Amino acid sequence: MRPHSLAAATATTTQDAIRSDVKNFVDSVGDAAQAVRHTAEVQHKLDAPMDRNIDQATRAFMKKKMAINKGYAEAVKFEIKNTHFDAGKTGGEGHLNWTNKQQIVNHWKSPIVADRKAREQWMNTVKRNMEEKRKVHQMVKAEAKKVWPAKF
Repeated sequence: MRPHSLAAATATTTQDAIRSDVKNFVDSVGDAAQAVRHTAEVQHKLDAPMDRNIDQATRAFMKKKMAINKGYAEAVKFEIKNTHFDAGKTGGEGHLNWTNKQQIVNHWKSPIVADRKAREQWMNTVKRNMEEKRKVHQMVKAEAKKVWPAKF
């Protein structure tokens, strides 16, 4: 064998090794991408019911909040209607007086209590569903450690 042929054979072997390494690398990246994609899809599917529950609770809270805000507006109107200003004497102090004080308090109390109750109900729903999502994320993360490539 001539030296030139030996160099050509070595170069071909090196090129084949490089091609093989590149192919293995590309396949490994593809496998890793597929594992990540699969994990994301599984997590999305498992999260969907909790996300829907949170969305429904938020919509219900917003509807309640609109009614509560009307209650606040009515309370303001009622209080203004029952607020009386006495300018007093010239150079003297003026006074504000209220009639129906207990009714004013009651008009404010109803939306405040309803707001607190609606907010608490919404927060409990969100917290409960977020806890479920946290459990799903832990489960998916544990599964990912099994499925994803070790050095990923």
